[in-house]
Amino acid sequence: EDRPLPDEAMDRTNNAAAVAEALEAFASTLKDSHAAILRRRILADYMGEDKADANSFGVSKQRVSQLEKVITYKLQSFLANRFGAEALSEMMGA
Repeated sequence: EDRPLPDEAMDRTNNAAAVAEALEAFASTLKDSHAAILRRRILADYMGEDKADANSFGVSKQRVSQLEKVITYKLQSFLANRFGAEALSEMMGA
């Protein structure tokens, strides 16, 4: 059985908490509609949850797709600034 060592498990827990806190901080910088796209489309995808239908945001599917790209870019930049690019890469298991 491949179980992480206690220190490794604690690091993962701390990293998850730090990322969750950073995501909330980032979401608070967005307009409400963009924060909804972040939570209900982008993060849902990463969490393995069903993504909200693009039509539920009151704009075209193409516009939601454009906004997802912009928000994702801003999120990557925000997280890299917050944690540093190398630490972020490590935290995300890359």
